[in-house]
Amino acid sequence: MISNKHFGIILVGLFFILAFSILSYALADGDIIVADPTSDRIISVTPTGDQSQIVYGNLLFSVGSFQVADVAVSPAGEIFFVDSHAFGGPGGIFKIVAPNQAPLQYFSHPDFVDPNGIAIDKDGNIIVADMSAFGGNGAIFKVVNSSPPTLEVIARGDTLGAVLVDPTRVAIDANGNYIVVDISAGGISTPFGPSGAIIKVTPSGTQSKLFEGDFDAD
Repeated sequence: MISNKHFGIILVGLFFILAFSILSYALADGDIIVADPTSDRIISVTPTGDQSQIVYGNLLFSVGSFQVADVAVSPAGEIFFVDSHAFGGPGGIFKIVAPNQAPLQYFSHPDFVDPNGIAIDKDGNIIVADMSAFGGNGAIFKVVNSSPPTLEVIARGDTLGAVLVDPTRVAIDANGNYIVVDISAGGISTPFGPSGAIIKVTPSGTQSKLFEGDFDAD
């Protein structure tokens, strides 16, 4: 049995992995797709460590992408990334069609403000963590895998009982819940600002904190 102490350590580790690491996802053939926000590029890393750029620089700028924030791979092997400043400000999602080709503008919406994190569920729906939606309260969105794609609000930070504040990363657990890193939801003051938290959001939108602590995650 995992003790509360050990459970807390596991969650803290998960928090730091999601909040601080360069974001990466493994493909079926073992290649890892990495979003590197610092150099504004997406690269592929093989199991032997060989690296190659997929999209970068002018390829991104040519379609209005200015800051790669996160990347995810669909069950069909399609690569999507989110840009928090694309489409003239609200940010949006792009689809990579082939290495060294300009990505496709896939989806944006007026409710987007600062989309930073994405994950893709088993049905190909794209889950988006937006840290500033709905008046700066943050939200978790679902971009439905349809033609054309549509937007659903899963959870928002300005509703009664909400715990979302600044959600920046999202993952999906085995039960279909959304595990969210929120850099300001911890409720503990630090010299650097509010502390962070890991939040579980159910598919119906119920929000609950899994862990919060005296650490800064900005």
